[in-house]
Amino acid sequence: MKVISELKTALQNNQFYLHYQPIVDLASGKILHAEALLRWKKENGQLSLPVNFIEVAEDSGLIIEIGDWVFKQVCQFLKELAPINQNISIGINVSASQFNSNKHSALDWISHLEELGLTSSQIILEVTEYTMMNQNARVAQKIALLHKAGFKFAIDDFGTGYSSLSALRNFNFNYLKIDFSFTRQITHSKSDEALVRAMVTMGAGLGLHTIAEGVETEEQRQALLGVGCVLGQGYLFSRPVPGEDFIKLLRIPAANAG
Repeated sequence: MKVISELKTALQNNQFYLHYQPIVDLASGKILHAEALLRWKKENGQLSLPVNFIEVAEDSGLIIEIGDWVFKQVCQFLKELAPINQNISIGINVSASQFNSNKHSALDWISHLEELGLTSSQIILEVTEYTMMNQNARVAQKIALLHKAGFKFAIDDFGTGYSSLSALRNFNFNYLKIDFSFTRQITHSKSDEALVRAMVTMGAGLGLHTIAEGVETEEQRQALLGVGCVLGQGYLFSRPVPGEDFIKLLRIPAANAG
């Protein structure tokens, strides 16, 4: 109850903000996409990451209001980016509880984009395997509506759930994000290297762009290129940064990563 009360205050007092982490072409280092990451600076100045409060937000229903706020903030940021790069797209994490609520309106999201003159393909909705496992008719309907409207979808933390293959078979994703736990071990474990190679090959066969999460070293980048992975995200390229710093990164001419 204390966290719920604090989350309501955070929404009222604009304590939430977003950081953006670049997603780059592994070969050139060019920024092609970004992931929007939610941050909460409490009244006492303490920084809180989603892992500390997102479950409470989902259980309480506050995730709807928070999710709508995130969506609108990302849309506004895309509007700011238009003069610099009109091809950039930004990923937003969404949950089954968000889409399952009758308070969430997919049509409102579509209308908001149109009002700002943005294209829906500039938004990548990142869903976990858990969301795909637990989708009911309402969730499936909203996903289908957003997909038909042109939104792109990514399956997040791939390899950590139980329905990977069925989710990929039954739903038309655009991106597959390899969980950082595989990226971290790719230079130390032949089995992990083989698994990443298999994921990349499978993704390519299904027409998916594969993104490796958690790329932290040059060795990992080279190993990922070696197994055919094209896109990467991680501290090697940049930590999550405020919008103004992300714009500065976009203005830097692309150079080979590392």
